[in-house]
Amino acid sequence: MKAHSLIIACFSALLLSSCDEGDINEKIVLSTTGKTAKITTNIFGVESWPSGYNVVIAGFTANNTYANISKNIPASMNGEIVLSGISDNVTSLEICVINRLRERIVTLYQYDCSKDNTDTIVKNAGTINAGMFPSIQNNIFTTTCARCHGLGKSAAANLNLTSDSSYISLVQHESTKSPGKTRVVPNNVEDSYLYDVISGNDTILSFNHTNMIANYNDIRLIEKWISNGAEE
Repeated sequence: MKAHSLIIACFSALLLSSCDEGDINEKIVLSTTGKTAKITTNIFGVESWPSGYNVVIAGFTANNTYANISKNIPASMNGEIVLSGISDNVTSLEICVINRLRERIVTLYQYDCSKDNTDTIVKNAGTINAGMFPSIQNNIFTTTCARCHGLGKSAAANLNLTSDSSYISLVQHESTKSPGKTRVVPNNVEDSYLYDVISGNDTILSFNHTNMIANYNDIRLIEKWISNGAEE
């Protein structure tokens, strides 16, 4: 009887010891599914973005402006960015800026992966200026505004919004159409005439540009740039 009790006690101790060490025929297996992207880049200007925006590597499905999967790029870097777990329905890989809703704000690099059947996508995105003002310049001023403000024979309202002239023409520069008003006052949206013009706050209809910059995210982006110091 004592021998039997001793055997039970020893077995119980062994069982408890095995439980503590996690050795009872059970192993934790870490696995990933989907594709992996490895993008090499020299990216700078990441730190210029304020709260509410993130520079990321992301995957998007067709005709969708919201990221299906994303990974933050927290600081400027020179090296490899890895994104794992990319589903087969992702058609576009991007280094981009998204908001809190994971909605694409600006694209900095894009690769069409819709026909890429490899398990690991390896790309070199080169050098990327991810700065907030360069992003506004490339995605708003150059594509929408510069055709009237600088690319023609004369810049409308004497405001040149081409890449070489826009910053100095805006920040702390008095408006020629509304003397006494400053086009961009750093950290002060209310006193920045540029924001009045694009947001519809300007009372002079002929200067109202809401029909030219109608995208709310673009207007919000310029507003955030001004309120966070309007840095170049």
